[in-house]
Amino acid sequence: MIGTLSNSQGVMIKLVALDPYGHWNFKPAAEDMWAFLSRYRRDLATGKLASVRK
Repeated sequence: MIGTLSNSQGVMIKLVALDPYGHWNFKPAAEDMWAFLSRYRRDLATGKLASVRK
């Protein structure tokens, strides 16, 4: 299952449920997590989220 939470600035959170992995066993999903997280950076001066879509 995949879903997103958005606001007026766009998608802020992508939710992915990977069965049968729980919170304690994320290693098999690490590649999926990094694929999503690596697309974003935070501007250290302003604190704003910046997309760096690949």
